[in-house]
Amino acid sequence: GWFMHWDEDGSGVLERNEVVRGLAKAFRSDIPSKLCKKRLRMRCIVEEMWPLVDTDGNDRITLDEFCKPWGLADLIMQKFQPPKAPRTPKRRVTRRQSRSEPNWSCSTDLSDDGRND
Repeated sequence: GWFMHWDEDGSGVLERNEVVRGLAKAFRSDIPSKLCKKRLRMRCIVEEMWPLVDTDGNDRITLDEFCKPWGLADLIMQKFQPPKAPRTPKRRVTRRQSRSEPNWSCSTDLSDDGRND
């Protein structure tokens, strides 16, 4: 999954730059962090989350630290959820039909052969 895909050097652990790069790609922000506030914000969020999930303090995230409850995967899902669209109330359209209103049907005979077109 995500962990193995972004472990670019195949070390079996994620470094901070791999996580930031993975988030930037996942959220379509390939612009270098110097030019992109979005990517800089991602780096700040990763820096903020890192001590919460790097439980052994080795400055790398293991698969266990990534997958455990409230590990890096859970925190990423929590922090990077797309904003919820505001709910618009559904309009209920009701049409009153009076009993005296006729039920019209329409057929036209536009050809000379007697068939309805």
